[in-house]
Amino acid sequence: DRDEDLWVHEAVATCQMARDKLHFDKAEKWLLRLREKNKQKGKYPERKLEEAIGEAWFRLCDQASMKGLWALKRYFLSPLSKWGKIEALRRLKFAAKCLLGYSAEEYRVAV
Repeated sequence: DRDEDLWVHEAVATCQMARDKLHFDKAEKWLLRLREKNKQKGKYPERKLEEAIGEAWFRLCDQASMKGLWALKRYFLSPLSKWGKIEALRRLKFAAKCLLGYSAEEYRVAV
């Protein structure tokens, strides 16, 4: 429904998504739907939109790094992980944070 779409849009855009399966499922479905709607309407260049969606997915998963392997698997098992132009070093840092259980906020403060 429209209210939920607006809520998910805001949560994804601000990286304020709750870090649990239910909310990540909603975010992933919403991002996939965004791409499909654009394919139908052709409003934005397809590859550029996919890159933006892939970046948004990476940021969400990075914010959930304290969830450990769950966040790492959520990121890499999603088709959204293939769309972003995420540098190898950023992916490596994300994987390390997940394996060590750091949150993104803790990591920024510690470095």
